[in-house]
Amino acid sequence: MKANSAIQLRSSASDGVSLVELLLALCLLGLLSALAAPSFHAQLQRHRVDVAREELLGALQLARAEALRQDVGVVVERLNGCSPGVISANDWSCGWQIYPDHNANNSRDGQSEPVLQVGHLPSKVHLHKSANQPLGRVTADRFGQIQPLALHFLIRTDNADPTHGGILCMGAGARFRWIRGATSCS
Repeated sequence: MKANSAIQLRSSASDGVSLVELLLALCLLGLLSALAAPSFHAQLQRHRVDVAREELLGALQLARAEALRQDVGVVVERLNGCSPGVISANDWSCGWQIYPDHNANNSRDGQSEPVLQVGHLPSKVHLHKSANQPLGRVTADRFGQIQPLALHFLIRTDNADPTHGGILCMGAGARFRWIRGATSCS
């Protein structure tokens, strides 16, 4: 009878997890999370920049396509007033709007020139257009050519690490190339 009761005691004791085992597992989980968090944060920052780059490229391609389709110039113009820190015409951090410019005056004239798209950036991402072109707009002429020439956009996050951002450079034929971690196209 003693052998049976010993077996029963052992099986009932191994049915659960002790408090010490539970605390040890939680400590290991916390340690692994603490080690992975910086890597995850860096990946999140790079993803935000990549999303902003793809949104901007899509907007510029839409402007080109609409200019060809409508046989009229199309303007991609920066938005104003999203934050008090945006003061430069080269700061596109508030986003942009795209509209056809039927009368070629480089400004939107109410309902006769409807907004085709409004683009916004992910949070904590900043977009700056090349300083050598001070206007707060980019145009696609009726032939789909992007103006100004030698256009580039610097995309970065709030983080000071340059590898989380980069520069989008427009070359000949309106071909764009992305250089991660750079601040100039050369």
